[in-house]
This record gives sequence, C-alpha cells and structure tokens, in this order.
Amino acid sequence: MSDNAWNKIPEDLRETFVSAVWEGCEAQWQYLDEANGEAKSNLEGAGVTFYDIDTEEMKAAYEAEQKKNGASYDDAWTAAVEAAKAAVK
Repeated sequence: MSDNAWNKIPEDLRETFVSAVWEGCEAQWQYLDEANGEAKSNLEGAGVTFYDIDTEEMKAAYEAEQKKNGASYDDAWTAAVEAAKAAVK
C-alpha cells in the first residue's frame, strides 16, 4: 500500500484496517492450503509423484550462485521479506 493510500485512512481506523487485512491474509492462506491439498490429491490420483526436497541444500546452492554472481538485494526489501516470512510462522 502506498503512503498516499495509507494516509487517506483516518488514524482512528488504521488499527482496525490492519487487523482486517491480517484476517484476510489468514483466510487466504487457509484457502490456499486447502486448494493445494486438493490439487495435490487430484494429481497423485492421476499418477503424479511428488518428492520432498532438501530446502536447506537448495538455499545454500542459491546463496552460492548469488555470491558468485555478485547479486544483492536492497536491505529494506530484504527486511520486509523476512518480516513477512516471520509473520506466517
């Protein structure tokens, strides 16, 4: 949400707004979990095999490539992503 849009929300309603947004996010995550479970079940029924992967190994390989190529991300963006990931846990 842009600062301009945020500033249009009356201060006394901002907490209620943020709370409602989080409720919507949680409902959407629940819906996605259910939809993904149904899709996976349908695919397995059609003969698709799913494999568990070592996400730590994948993360290490990604970070090695990132370092090798000199890629970096804006600190503010990285902090926002980490905060969003922490909120889901």
